[in-house]
Amino acid sequence: YKENEEQTADGDPVTVALTGAQVSIIGFMVPYRDGIQVFTKSGNIFEVKSSGPITPSSLIVTPTMFYNFRPIRPTVMDGRIFFVARDSGGDRTKGRLMEYVYDDVQAQNIANDLTAHAAKLFDSLPIRMTTIPELSMTLILTTGDDDRLYVHRSFFINNQRQQSAWTKYDFDSSYRICDIATHQSGLRMLVEKNSEY
Repeated sequence: YKENEEQTADGDPVTVALTGAQVSIIGFMVPYRDGIQVFTKSGNIFEVKSSGPITPSSLIVTPTMFYNFRPIRPTVMDGRIFFVARDSGGDRTKGRLMEYVYDDVQAQNIANDLTAHAAKLFDSLPIRMTTIPELSMTLILTTGDDDRLYVHRSFFINNQRQQSAWTKYDFDSSYRICDIATHQSGLRMLVEKNSEY
């Protein structure tokens, strides 16, 4: 709420409508390209920008695309947003890694399917994702594969992808990987083994 009706302060709330064909309940907000990308639970993605200080009248909200994405926090790496979408075949137990990026040629944001060349890669549902920017690496944890991580890496020259590769990291079968996160330039895993963490 505004504390002073006559004076605007940095901490004042800004209310803006996200209009679309479905109800727009915010799932995630991700800083991107001098603005904010808003991922809604209904699958709409909106770009929120301001031409100056953020005020209700300066905000510009633009719907950019629709994807039936998984409720996994999108991550930003090297000017790209990575998110997991549901399988295009409608299989709710599988997913695809999508790369949301601004395309200078098309002058708009686009989403590239990074699993297109490995369509049957995920045997089960992705539940967590993290990135290691220093290694251009995205790691995905899935249900059912308690001892495995799926890893995507890309190689770029002049901001153009030259190579895209997937691999699986298999760990000891007695491990149950519960969660993953990055810290500095390394990966941290919460692992259960023999009922101990």
